[in-house]
Amino acid sequence: MLLDLLPLGVLLLDADEHIVYFNRNFTEILDGLSLEISVGMPFRALLGSYLDGQIGKAPEDNDAGEAPDFLCSLIDEGCPRQFNLASGRVISVTARRLDNGQSLLLYSDITEAQTYERESSLYRAALENVPEPVFLRDSER
Repeated sequence: MLLDLLPLGVLLLDADEHIVYFNRNFTEILDGLSLEISVGMPFRALLGSYLDGQIGKAPEDNDAGEAPDFLCSLIDEGCPRQFNLASGRVISVTARRLDNGQSLLLYSDITEAQTYERESSLYRAALENVPEPVFLRDSER
């Protein structure tokens, strides 16, 4: 119940890459997925939906049509990877291998943060190229 309160999607896999646990936020993050997720289901089935384009594509995915070893690459890199969902949202995924051989994957929706960062970069670039001095003030002057 505590894991359902986290603002993260949690996915726990056993050593054979079968789903042991997932929280409600995980299913909400992947709400466009037509596949019914269940405990005991192979992670590869979820990955198959990802590769079919139902979820989206990672920016660094190849177009050769071959399935990369997605889970191992996440865990080996040890840093978050971002994926663009077909719905337009951007998801960050971090994976860790646990001492008991299980894998813990954490999913977070970073769409708003990415939008804010893009807008900030655009405003900053525009202001840096204005030939006149410019200052900004907030509502409190």
